[in-house]
Amino acid sequence: MLDFLFAMMIVAAVSGAFFALSATLSVVEAAQYIAFATSRSYFAAHLTQREQLEAGKKKFRDTKNLRPFRGLFDGTWFTLNLSRQGADPNQNSWNYAQDYDPSDDNDNRGSVFIGPTLEFGAPVLSFEVPGLGRTGDADTFVARVNSFLGREPNSDECKAFIQEKWRKFKEIFGAGSKISQAGAIEQINRSIMIEDNGC
Repeated sequence: MLDFLFAMMIVAAVSGAFFALSATLSVVEAAQYIAFATSRSYFAAHLTQREQLEAGKKKFRDTKNLRPFRGLFDGTWFTLNLSRQGADPNQNSWNYAQDYDPSDDNDNRGSVFIGPTLEFGAPVLSFEVPGLGRTGDADTFVARVNSFLGREPNSDECKAFIQEKWRKFKEIFGAGSKISQAGAIEQINRSIMIEDNGC
């Protein structure tokens, strides 16, 4: 009789663990979708970088509150939150280059690591196994869900880029260069800058 009770206890514990693990792996897919939707909204160009960030945060809140997800991340079984407001001190971007590649001093590959990072928690995995103890605290089962799509340049960045390009153009073709001696400088000074579609 004791063997039967022990066997049933082990079967119940293993079944509970498999159920919790299966549910967690299924819900992670929903968390990844929310991360992608958030990243896609942040990716699109806007007037300023701050407004790009706000668009991403709004999409996160809206998507998390959609009917299929509304009760999923209420904290009972699963949680999902933005891990930080932003990665830089001014809280204006989601650039995690230093988190993932701190050796890159010039930030050459930093643009790869731009996007939201969500904190996914699974308190459902924290449960008591009779005779064996707890599987772990709720804080133990936390993972980061990232979606690094990058970010398009915003309007301010485009204007600054085009102005800098025009300044360099005038430097190259300005007074004192071989081209200016050929009479092209007068034409350049009469020229106006016209922005094309994007930068």
